[in-house]
Amino acid sequence: MADAVNEWERLAPTYNEGVLTLLRRDQSQMYIALLRYAFQPLGAELYKERLIMLFNEGLRQLTQANLIDQDTRDNPASPLHNGETLLVELSKEERGRYLWIASILDQHTQRYKYTITPRCRRAMDALEQLEDSTTMLSGAQTNSIIDVVERVRRKLTTDPAERIQLLENDITQRQHQIDLLKAGLDTETLTPRQVGDEIGVILRMLRGIPRELAELAMTEQHNASDIRLRQQDHNLDVDDILNLYHRDYRMAFEESEQGQRFHEAFQILFDEGGATQLADSIAAIRASNLVTDDNARLLNTVSMELERVESGILNVQDKRRQSDIAVQQLVNQVSNTVYRTMSTALTTLFTTAGHVTGPASASPFITQSAEGSYLPVPERALATVVNVDVPELGVSGDVEPFDVGDMIRRGGPQVRRIATLILEQPVLQDDGMIDLAASFNTLGAQDRRACEIVGLLTLDGRQEPGTSLWRCVGDDGTPVIWRTPSWIISADHLMAIVKDMT
Repeated sequence: MADAVNEWERLAPTYNEGVLTLLRRDQSQMYIALLRYAFQPLGAELYKERLIMLFNEGLRQLTQANLIDQDTRDNPASPLHNGETLLVELSKEERGRYLWIASILDQHTQRYKYTITPRCRRAMDALEQLEDSTTMLSGAQTNSIIDVVERVRRKLTTDPAERIQLLENDITQRQHQIDLLKAGLDTETLTPRQVGDEIGVILRMLRGIPRELAELAMTEQHNASDIRLRQQDHNLDVDDILNLYHRDYRMAFEESEQGQRFHEAFQILFDEGGATQLADSIAAIRASNLVTDDNARLLNTVSMELERVESGILNVQDKRRQSDIAVQQLVNQVSNTVYRTMSTALTTLFTTAGHVTGPASASPFITQSAEGSYLPVPERALATVVNVDVPELGVSGDVEPFDVGDMIRRGGPQVRRIATLILEQPVLQDDGMIDLAASFNTLGAQDRRACEIVGLLTLDGRQEPGTSLWRCVGDDGTPVIWRTPSWIISADHLMAIVKDMT
């Protein structure tokens, strides 16, 4: 039998390393609360100024709630003095200490961003797992398990007669409840504890989903970072990097069960109005007179978990868009390099045009190509210059200037959602046609930021006749303006495209 010393030595690495090291630190609960408040979602990357501002606001809220005493806030040596001292404490590098947050260099802006370290993320996940394990099985949870099993049984039954019987039994039970309600005989009233158990069932179903979405977002973020690092190190050529991305990253996600489930969840929540339906249901539960103050606080936790799920899904979609931007930047960089190389070669060619041995020389220019004879151009009198109007192709108003359907289909569910939002509140011209750019500009900042249409907009943001401005929002919240030819489409055509993708 192991003695106490052996047991202590066995547990020492767990207590002195890993997530418990962070959780055992002074003010760890306060730090985690402030980090969760500032980093929404947890995989976000924040500039120093933005992070300090969020820390100051979080400290102010905790002070007003009397969770931090004023003496601690007034002490300059305290990590909770202000946002700057807190940032220094959480990112301090000392021997034997683990960081809460780490800084990374943004190669485009040459500014440092802060992100939560993987060890800190695991500490937060450990706390969530402890929250999950502190709830005992209740009657509401038992009924929920039975309902789920019965629903799965009805869906998986292959015998039509048996499935019909199960559905008829369910209809009979519901009709009996309806008859009791109509007769005023249903006097069953839930106790506050039972109401809390019912809300707890919803909460337990949501536990862990935000964590899985955060891990998925981190994976996609690492993919984009890996692309940038390979691009900067020049250890692979462009074709290898693009093949790596599409084969190992994009296709692996699209073909995996995790990726397919993500697309299904995204479609149900945002394309089919699932988020609105959930919000309406939570509001109806909150308005019930059976919900006490304690249960109302539990319901607030459910609402927060739902918001974390929705923001987590949008965060994954945003990280995937950033990966696409990284690939686009890589292609643009290579295209610019090829252009500069060709431009230099052409400049050298033209500057050496005078170094020729004669008009009939077999190789008058150094072109790095096969030898060939260049015959002299025959001399002739100059013709009188005549200005001729360039003919123009007439475009009928019934012809679309571009393939909107192909653009929306290539854009995926996000662009389809944008098209659906435009159909709900379109900006119409005098002839009843929809102005896509003007309709897009009326959407909320989040929709204009996450939209993948901007990947097709390649002109600068100067207004010219016959063009439209797309007022997008950058990753840091700053306005980004793109210019395209005016894109006009009929409502029936756009609706047919959206329905075709449903």
